[in-house]
Amino acid sequence: MEDCGMDFVIGESDDLKVNLCFEKKEWCLEGRPVCGNTIMWDKPLCVQWRKKTLQTVC
Repeated sequence: MEDCGMDFVIGESDDLKVNLCFEKKEWCLEGRPVCGNTIMWDKPLCVQWRKKTLQTVC
């Protein structure tokens, strides 16, 4: 958790960079990617994340 900048006592974060760091390490707090959330969908970091993810999957 500390590697990604999350406070291990609280155990959650609203910071998109922290959540994407977790997903990069294949640690998920919830069942789906943070960028799959409709609130986060149009954030520039999520747009970049989807481009990278689709390139590696396809």
